[in-house]
Amino acid sequence: MPSIPSIVTGTILSVQVASGPSWLPRTEVTLRTDQGELVEFLLPGANGGPPAAVLGIPTLQPGQRWSIELDLATVGLVPRGHGAGMRSLDPQPIWNLNGNHLPDELLPWPYLMNDQGIASVGADATEASFEAALQQWSSVGCSTFAFAYQGRTDALVEDDGLNVIAWENDSWEWHADAAAMSVVRFDMSSGEPTIRETDILFNGVNWDWDATTGTTAATPPVLHVGSVLAHELGHSTGMDHEYEQVTSSMYLAYFGGSWMETLSGDDMRGLCENYPSGADSCAQDLDCQGLDASERWCHELDGVKVCDEVRDPVGAECFIDDINCEEVCLFTSAFYSQGSCVVACPDGNCEPGFVCQDADYTLPLQPGPVCVPVPPDTGLDSGDTALDTGAPAPDDTGDDEPEGCGCVASATAPALLPLLSLLALTSWRRRRPALSSVHTRRSP
Repeated sequence: MPSIPSIVTGTILSVQVASGPSWLPRTEVTLRTDQGELVEFLLPGANGGPPAAVLGIPTLQPGQRWSIELDLATVGLVPRGHGAGMRSLDPQPIWNLNGNHLPDELLPWPYLMNDQGIASVGADATEASFEAALQQWSSVGCSTFAFAYQGRTDALVEDDGLNVIAWENDSWEWHADAAAMSVVRFDMSSGEPTIRETDILFNGVNWDWDATTGTTAATPPVLHVGSVLAHELGHSTGMDHEYEQVTSSMYLAYFGGSWMETLSGDDMRGLCENYPSGADSCAQDLDCQGLDASERWCHELDGVKVCDEVRDPVGAECFIDDINCEEVCLFTSAFYSQGSCVVACPDGNCEPGFVCQDADYTLPLQPGPVCVPVPPDTGLDSGDTALDTGAPAPDDTGDDEPEGCGCVASATAPALLPLLSLLALTSWRRRRPALSSVHTRRSP
């Protein structure tokens, strides 16, 4: 294996897409150097998948000559520039990067909006939501990243050198369950895969859209424009799906409401790993006031201070379309209509008045055992494990296991919608952040 970093010149022997239970899908490349050594390196995924990214792939073929500088990341050797931000902390934090890095010299990254907008929402409301989402990702103090809005266009999502968002309102040739898809195209002229274009295409055929809020209880479900825009633009920056914090814009599924349109501290911390400014976003809570509609506080995440959103404390109410829990929303029925905020108990210990046990209906899905409140007059204490939460047993409602990107579909529970990747995702090792017992969300 070459010294790291090192410029390697040789001939490509093989290119294959690989995936498995412990890593994200990626492209594995084997190259034979001019000295006869075999070097294996990775092209990390774009939006959770290999850098085919739906419509465009690096033109790598066996027999092709390639001179490339490799760097050591947590996932293995990656081409320098393509894997920026991948040399992150060990163990892996809960925020995650997809391995893509937009060229620093081309920032702010320009975007255009197709002038048709969303048929059911209108071009003006679509544009307002788009500009707000661009601003979210462009206003993170610990990051150098920024988008630049360049107005409306009649251009579509195609290979034209323009970064465009567009809604397909007439016919959708891709999978009907996909709400949107990110399209990343690469330039291989230098011998290194450099991102040259990022488009986003939204499905206006199979889904309804609303600029104010959304709900998964409707038929078909109504998607909130701002939430989905913020999520897909995050993929363009190099962010991948979040698996633990439902309140993050990059969480892998959409449940309703509008809270995902504002970035969490988890989202911000990942952006600052990929495009670090070398500074914190804040020094005190006062620095975080007035950034957006969210109440925020100055919180250190993985060594960087960001303006994180204030979360509701244990015991606060949560609903399918209004979740602001620090960790887990525990629902009282399969309809996900009402619940309360609880915390996980991986060590089996809970505060007095709670019992540690598995629960059937939670968001995020399958968080492991949680601290369930003990109803009064049951005689149970925190050492007991058997407690009826009022929810039907899993066998009563069918299979609640997540499928593919984390969706649930059953006769009683509403569908949880994937916020796009057309490819199945798997999670990396993660660690849970420390809870704050001080900061809670104030009532509006």
